[in-house]
Amino acid sequence: MARPDSRLSRVQRALDWIRAHYDESFRVDPLAAMTGMSVAVFYRHVRAITAMTPIQHQKRLRLLKAPRLMLFEPRDAAAIGFSVGYESASQLSREYARMFGMPPGSRRRRPMGERRRFFFQVQDWGKDFADLSATLGRKAPRAEIGSSSNSGRSASG
Repeated sequence: MARPDSRLSRVQRALDWIRAHYDESFRVDPLAAMTGMSVAVFYRHVRAITAMTPIQHQKRLRLLKAPRLMLFEPRDAAAIGFSVGYESASQLSREYARMFGMPPGSRRRRPMGERRRFFFQVQDWGKDFADLSATLGRKAPRAEIGSSSNSGRSASG
């Protein structure tokens, strides 16, 4: 268990914030400031924990949520893309196909049993994110990070 003031726990708070706000655009500078780190050091620590950048982490969370919604909600891929934070249907389609090997609409045309198997496979892929949160045992604060800042990098999806 990380100490409350350790770098690991501060980075985990930022990752919890991304997890709670995966469907929103955000700026990396305020997250780095929240951890008391420079942007470069923050990126390095996030990469050490997740093996990806904060923006890639957000995209992964979005892509793990989309198949769940496609399986259980009667909305089209574009509406689901918007609900998980993508700004266009083509953006979701491109990234979904890159990760899962086929466009999102093709999953819907498959038999329900196959879609459920895919859902559970995706759920296993997302297990690493859930394990990290459970290990550190915290819930993300619902703070407004980055909403007023114009400096730094941003994630728009």
